[in-house]
Amino acid sequence: RMKVVDIQDNTPVSVGGVICTYRGRRIKRQIVLEEKRVKLTDRVWGLQGENNRVSSYFRLHPDFQIGRGRKSGERLLLHKKSKLQFAIEAVKGSWMEHRTGELCYYSEQFGSLEQTEVLELRQKAKGDRIKQQIMISIVEVDTDD
Repeated sequence: RMKVVDIQDNTPVSVGGVICTYRGRRIKRQIVLEEKRVKLTDRVWGLQGENNRVSSYFRLHPDFQIGRGRKSGERLLLHKKSKLQFAIEAVKGSWMEHRTGELCYYSEQFGSLEQTEVLELRQKAKGDRIKQQIMISIVEVDTDD
């Protein structure tokens, strides 16, 4: 299902609140859209045992690459053909790992695999639930048209 939103007068818009169940765990994802920033929040509960970890994966389109951020815990998504940049920052005790060369279906040809970069966001759970957040902000946009 798709929802089109128009952000006016810098008022944040919340999209989502979708709940699904996976292997006995309940997962709720909420996306808050602001003028130049997106806040993605995953809440997971129903975890069993002591050493739980939640991972979220961001498989990049081949036109993007991952670069170092300006501060600790931040990564940049850099568009290879323009000055478009997004800063990704994990909050609330999460950490990120960058991998390259993973095969993904982002491709110019339908049904073919292409190598891409992946950003994995991980966090250890305390108890049977966890809240994981990531902030994505527009850093720079090439306005030369």
